[in-house]
Amino acid sequence: MTKYCKPAISVSDQINVLEQKGLLFDSCDKTAADRFLSYNCYYRFSGYMFIFQNRNDAEHSFKNGTDFEQILNLYDFDQDLRTLLFVSIGKIEIALKTQISNQYAMKYGSHWHLDPSLFKPTAIKKGKDGHSYCKDDYTEFINRLSDNVYRSEEQSITDYQKTYDDPLVPPVWMCLEIISIGELSFLYKILDDSKAPKIDIAKQFGLKSTRLLSKWIRCIQIVRNTCAHHGRLWNKSIPIEVLDLAGVLNPFINKQPTYKTKIYSSICCIQYLLDIIEPENQFRIELKELMRKLPADKRGDMGFVKNWDKESFWK
Repeated sequence: MTKYCKPAISVSDQINVLEQKGLLFDSCDKTAADRFLSYNCYYRFSGYMFIFQNRNDAEHSFKNGTDFEQILNLYDFDQDLRTLLFVSIGKIEIALKTQISNQYAMKYGSHWHLDPSLFKPTAIKKGKDGHSYCKDDYTEFINRLSDNVYRSEEQSITDYQKTYDDPLVPPVWMCLEIISIGELSFLYKILDDSKAPKIDIAKQFGLKSTRLLSKWIRCIQIVRNTCAHHGRLWNKSIPIEVLDLAGVLNPFINKQPTYKTKIYSSICCIQYLLDIIEPENQFRIELKELMRKLPADKRGDMGFVKNWDKESFWK
């Protein structure tokens, strides 16, 4: 371990550093670059530079002929990708909340989320220190939900609290509107796998198992949060393998990508779910238009397979 000693430097000095490393400013003049870096953090922008730099060079010099505009184009592409995925994931999130609410409420009533018997029992797990402990996921969920209800300023929630005192927690269709996609992912994961509604929900989304849907929701949650917080997405690795080609009920991709944790896998899942939720969706058309903006030699960094758009799934 050592002490961090790098100083902050001005935008003009940042541009000088880039120039010293061999970056050209032919297509984009330094005045425009200065304006851009004044409102887009250098550290953030540097995440898009790596693929244009010589990786074996300690100075991280740029490959011959690399221009500032090339990096800027990749930066803009990533922003457009985040916008496309964020809007699409919003539709999936709403559909998931609707299915979970409806499937369980029709069978178990408006406040089924307060019934511990519908959830997985308390588990005994081992911590990193080797000691066993009780993992009560249901209590954790109810505590989170109660906190959301307490802090909520939604009109429906405040009206409920003014009108009813039993139960204190509103019906499930109100509650699911105020939970995050992370809490939604957690909720579906901890529901009892043997109960019919959980199985039916997976089938409604064209999947054979609740386990696979749990993985898809978790994966989509990670992508959604990256989009929401403006993180670098285009070559991001998602630490979940979601492409189980034998686990789907509807037409899907035929060719497994080499890099299964890259964003292409997540995009495939998003398209698959959108085809069920909104059959006339324009996602694949918008995706193809967007991908034309990315040089072919960069698509592999996203996990895209060669001739991906020739598969029937993408037509």
